[in-house]
Amino acid sequence: MNVTNTLAVGWIQSGTNLGTSFETLLIDIVVPIIATIGVLVVWAKTRSGPAALAAIVLGAIVWWGVANMGVLATKTGDDINQSNNGNISYSSGNGYNSGGSR
Repeated sequence: MNVTNTLAVGWIQSGTNLGTSFETLLIDIVVPIIATIGVLVVWAKTRSGPAALAAIVLGAIVWWGVANMGVLATKTGDDINQSNNGNISYSSGNGYNSGGSR
């Protein structure tokens, strides 16, 4: 039985390593290629420097967001909890807050 457990651990570790390698490939190779293609398409369709520059900036923002998904995932919840200390209040639309649910 120890041999089976060892083999299972090896397969799980191999799968984890493969997933990590695939994630690195996506973040470091695929996303920049897609952003570059987007910039080239914008340039080809518009022949506009400002539009191409905007495409470069937006592509860089997307690349940064993909590379920092872990930070961004926890940041949203932190902002919500800091702004109202975990209390949820709903606006009724009449200019006042009610503490209940909609």
